[in-house]
Amino acid sequence: MSYEITLQLKPKCVLPSTKQLKAAYKLKVEALFVGNPLFDVISFQLRDRRPGGGRSKAKGNAFEIVIAKQLGEWWCGTAFRRVPMSGAWCKLSTDGKVFTTGDIFADPTVNFPFSVECKKQNVDVNALNIKDPIHSWWAQCVEDANSASKLPLLIYSENNRDPVVVFTDAVKIKPDVIVGSVASVPAIPVMRMMLLSSFLENFIEATHAGTTYTRISPAT
Repeated sequence: MSYEITLQLKPKCVLPSTKQLKAAYKLKVEALFVGNPLFDVISFQLRDRRPGGGRSKAKGNAFEIVIAKQLGEWWCGTAFRRVPMSGAWCKLSTDGKVFTTGDIFADPTVNFPFSVECKKQNVDVNALNIKDPIHSWWAQCVEDANSASKLPLLIYSENNRDPVVVFTDAVKIKPDVIVGSVASVPAIPVMRMMLLSSFLENFIEATHAGTTYTRISPAT
């Protein structure tokens, strides 16, 4: 027997992290049914029923697909893939360690060092405002990256403007290229920011845990 649990978000509901909310309620639902002999399968979904929620979700999914293709072709000549369930899914290696986090999946053999979080927004982002959602996005991106022993990479697009990328000082950019820098919440790395197009053009290498990572495909 299988049941689907659907939670309906109120029209004016603002969530700091849908992923965190889903995880919290999943634990509560499982606590009710796990071990109950009347139920064999638990199906859990969190659906956004707010006005425009479905359209926003579709736009976010499309954005992730575009970014996955762009990053993959830039890094190794082959498009990456969008992670199932928009980042609410992870894959474990044989030793039980998480190696897939964020919204973009890259085959481990290409040595892509980043955990990528994508955000498609219809509002202006103001990184100078500590209460702006970008700071919670960055905190979540950093947390996911740490769980997979990768570097955080946040890519967002606001009001149909060109995508912006946020990264740490572990990434080396070509000299004389302007890179913005904004402090985030305590204990979170400073956000270095630039247009994604400029990042892809001026990236040199990234260093993590004593290993230096460079692109597989030659510069074009």
